[in-house]
Amino acid sequence: MVEMISKVPCAMASLPCSRVSTGIGVWPGVRQLCLRKGLLHGFMRCLSVPYKTLRGARQSIPMRKLLCNVSCVSSALQIELVPCLKDNYAYLLHDENTGIIGVVDPSEAVPVIDALAQKNRNLNYILNTHHHYDHTGGNLDLKERYGAKVIGSGRDRQRIPGIDIALNDGDRWMFAEIG
Repeated sequence: MVEMISKVPCAMASLPCSRVSTGIGVWPGVRQLCLRKGLLHGFMRCLSVPYKTLRGARQSIPMRKLLCNVSCVSSALQIELVPCLKDNYAYLLHDENTGIIGVVDPSEAVPVIDALAQKNRNLNYILNTHHHYDHTGGNLDLKERYGAKVIGSGRDRQRIPGIDIALNDGDRWMFAEIG
């Protein structure tokens, strides 16, 4: 079963933020991940916090460190939970403006394939936060089936199956083009 987490609303622009060396960076009108030391760490942490608590996060120091330079976030990004294994989730990202689809940490392929098939979607990107099998187990099957590009940390290049794009500290990678 796939569960919709949220559409990322412009209300998140009101969150206080500070520049930090890890996390997700969103710039006005641009959807891009600022992938630094903890590859997608801030993004994954953000996904693990329900949106209702994001609204009340003004006083939360950890949340301020997750989001930097948020001034306008497009509401066109859909994020869906896909249960994998017995205790994990993959995250499907869908940019409604461009149709770009990505999956974060697919521990197995079948649940992701099923979720994509339910909505007749193709997969463009596989994003891995790190090399552990419960985050990369579905890489090769998904890559073979959809021709998706695998993106991960340059430090884990030798340990992430099927990696196509290795990102290092300070690198930026665009998830979807500006619409």
